[in-house]
Amino acid sequence: MTWQLLFIYLSSVSADLYFPDQVHIALDFQETGMRVTWASEHPSYGASVQYTPVSNPNQQVSNFAYSSIGTWVTFPNLSNPKILVRHLSTCTAVMSWLIPGNFYKYRVGSELYGWSQHFTFRARKNFTETPEARLLVYGDFGVGVETAATMARLIQETEDYDYDAIIHDGDFAYDFPDNQGELGDDFMRQIEPIASKIPYMTAQGNHENSNYSPHYYYRFSMPSTSKNLWYSYNLGKAHFLAYSSEFMFENSTELIPIQQAFIENDLSTYNRTQYPWLIVYSHRPLYCSANWSTTYRLESAPYIERHNNDCLQDAVTVRNNFEDLWYNYKVDFVINAHVHAYERLAPVYKNQSVPCEYQDKNTCIGAKAPAYVVTGTPGNQESYAPISPTPLPFSMAQDSQWGFSRLTVINETHMYWEQVRSVTKEVSDWFWLIKGNN
Repeated sequence: MTWQLLFIYLSSVSADLYFPDQVHIALDFQETGMRVTWASEHPSYGASVQYTPVSNPNQQVSNFAYSSIGTWVTFPNLSNPKILVRHLSTCTAVMSWLIPGNFYKYRVGSELYGWSQHFTFRARKNFTETPEARLLVYGDFGVGVETAATMARLIQETEDYDYDAIIHDGDFAYDFPDNQGELGDDFMRQIEPIASKIPYMTAQGNHENSNYSPHYYYRFSMPSTSKNLWYSYNLGKAHFLAYSSEFMFENSTELIPIQQAFIENDLSTYNRTQYPWLIVYSHRPLYCSANWSTTYRLESAPYIERHNNDCLQDAVTVRNNFEDLWYNYKVDFVINAHVHAYERLAPVYKNQSVPCEYQDKNTCIGAKAPAYVVTGTPGNQESYAPISPTPLPFSMAQDSQWGFSRLTVINETHMYWEQVRSVTKEVSDWFWLIKGNN
């Protein structure tokens, strides 16, 4: 009897080690594809995604029309260069030949070790009849009580599948490798209710560089051949380009020219007529206001001092690497995070405001340089940065309350942005960017 109980116990433990967990999706290279990634303690070879079209998100299914075998990767959790603590495994499969705009049910796993619950997503639209694309945007999202209000709002926001993507602009979990990677697991489970239904598009942050980078490389699967460091895609009337702002701050300088070659090739060859809006995003800001007093909030003093360095020193390094690229290729909008605050900046080049054809606090018609935004307030364990008492002359809005951003690319000529406070749902800032005569 004892051996039988031990066998049952070991079998259940073994099954748990292989059971699919932390499910999330991302856009694929092909516009009719969708990537899905999940995790388990150990790879279960032969694992796959099964999927089938449905008429609405509430439709229940018992059979799946299609399946796709996944590809596993096992990577070390390196909390120290000399200490190999625990191996983690993730699997990615691609759901192909999707009907644009159609709903799909899917599950991941295997017959041997079990299947996940059923999830639902909507395939990427073709945007021909309705060009509007909607995205949720934020960076610097952790785990814990600081994130509860934002997470609750994001779940509400995505209930009706009205968004085409979510952009998480670097810094995840704080940090992925902590507690032998279990904090990273907690974060991925936290976002599963939204990331399993809306494509979750990412950028590398400073908390995902150096020894932490394997978690970023392998927990996500972007439409990228660069371990998720740089890639691009189209939604609605916009072309999006994600890039890493970390190479010049770590021992990866050899990647700088490789990434720049990708950026220049991408921006010089994509169809600007079909996708007139050009939006780029990475973690570290090119512009942000600083000079905060460290007496503002005593327990936040180390972070405030660091954010001052981010805006006064590191931002110059980022500008030296990217600003001319964005200006010369006529980028419309640059999205950053890193500073745990919200700030929107008017079109600027070389630290000088560049007037629009028409401009007021909430409108720019006919921009002559990129507009910038920093959105780093969804909540994390490192506290927040207060509103700067000495904002840059081209700073249009600031907010220090927990929140997230909404981006709507309405059509070929109009783009709308707003910042939402997580606790009150209040829109604390809004902005129209409108194409001009030139």
